[in-house]
Amino acid sequence: MKIGLLVCAKVSNKLIHISGSIVDMYRNLFNRHAPDIELEIYDVVNGDFPHVTGNLSGFLCTGSPCSVYDDHAWIKGLKKFVQAAYNHKKKMVGICFGHQIIAEALGGSVACSARGWGIGVQEVDIYHTRNWMIPRAEKMKMLVSYQDQVTKLPPGGVLLAGNSHCRYFMFDIQNVALGIQGHPEFDKRYAEALYASRHELFDQVVFSKAMASLNKTVHPNIFAEWICHFLKN
Repeated sequence: MKIGLLVCAKVSNKLIHISGSIVDMYRNLFNRHAPDIELEIYDVVNGDFPHVTGNLSGFLCTGSPCSVYDDHAWIKGLKKFVQAAYNHKKKMVGICFGHQIIAEALGGSVACSARGWGIGVQEVDIYHTRNWMIPRAEKMKMLVSYQDQVTKLPPGGVLLAGNSHCRYFMFDIQNVALGIQGHPEFDKRYAEALYASRHELFDQVVFSKAMASLNKTVHPNIFAEWICHFLKN
């Protein structure tokens, strides 16, 4: 199964030696946990978009240091692409920024959260299950790095998972679009280095708790399998 990876970010030169590029991270994730997925790469920041009606089985939109409400031409173009993909019933998965842009493009809302940064390992409660959510789970843990949050789901959106810090952590829309706030593609070494490189942005207590949370187990394998099952379903 071939999906288009819509790349919205670059790893800094200081960190790229840890886990490689964003593309490397996703290839490693799917090679380990969902080898049926083959990625075709699109640099949407520089205007490289796939054809919505082409032979790709679906699309995955990555995270980004930008906000979905930033006034950039490529973000406006990405919103139009999301809308076109949804109208053609093409499967789309969004991770972090990608999760937020699906919500924003399809009629939901996104804002900078008054709860502050979400970093470290977060546990989420699974509220609703779908037939593609195999293996089953009631709670999941994932690495996160976000300040913006979805504040209103799009029409037809169903909340699948959340927690006290991020209410709309995971949602789907009509079995066509899936948004996940966390980062299944991150490993702990990269997350630790990323947080350390941005430590001046964080409250010291939040930063210390996030670094301590890296001792917890995370479940990227399950999220990778869910993404694969969703795209196939």
